Amino acid sequence: VLTFDDGPWLGHTQAVLKALADETRYAVYRELASSPAPLSAPELADRLGVPANTVRLHLERLRDADLVDAEAVHRGTVGRPQHLYFLAAGAPSLGFDPPAHALLAGLLAALAEQVASEPAPLDGIVAAMRSCLANGGTLFFAGNGGSAADAQHIAAEYVVRYRRGGQQPLRAIALTTDTSALTAAANDFGYQQVFARQLAALARRGDVLVLHSTSGNSASCLVAAAAARTLGVTTIAFLGGGGGELAATVDHAFVIRDERVNHVQELHLAIEHQITAILTAEYGG
Repeated sequence: VLTFDDGPWLGHTQAVLKALADETRYAVYRELASSPAPLSAPELADRLGVPANTVRLHLERLRDADLVDAEAVHRGTVGRPQHLYFLAAGAPSLGFDPPAHALLAGLLAALAEQVASEPAPLDGIVAAMRSCLANGGTLFFAGNGGSAADAQHIAAEYVVRYRRGGQQPLRAIALTTDTSALTAAANDFGYQQVFARQLAALARRGDVLVLHSTSGNSASCLVAAAAARTLGVTTIAFLGGGGGELAATVDHAFVIRDERVNHVQELHLAIEHQITAILTAEYGG
């Protein structure tokens, strides 16, 4: 729970939530909020079990956001002064419970900022999927693990319905659901072929393949992208971190610049739900 005293943060709640969206940064902030005395970066690192250099980076981000302040003090008679950190005047104090709402709001704020500053990747994805559906093509979805669940989740939104009402079914297939095909391909050709083999049988020129990979380096997704290219299938990838090899391999990529897999997958679904809303309104009415 965030508690705001009188101060500059009363009018800047979103900035606070965004600054605290990173879990490690929040942990640093929480240690400072609960400490009766200022703490040094090494002290924080020892308490959190995090490298001191990592703590220093987060402290600088918190200082940039005017959430944390510091003072230089000498501990001893010689040597360089040491910086001690404490909450800035008026910065919100924290209750005991982790601020799930703060993390979510910060993630969404960061996503909104990314989309607003770089609209082209998302616009290109929507245009490619729109063209596919307009010409009677099929949307194929694939991924591994949690990303496999995302793939079949989104495919179902097109086939069944995204919203209540008279939505017509749209052509969408998850390549993650046929256990006989998946296990046969893995057994006979190797796991990296599980999606490519299905594409060779089902996909046609003008279709779209949507890949999900939090690392961007999934071998099965890379092989599928290569197979799609030979079939004349447009490739799209929702990725995380730095985008991996897939970012440079597919026709359209949207990269969530975060190394935390859970948050990458959360935002992938948020984005794809909005795309689904657009396309089902246009072609499923």
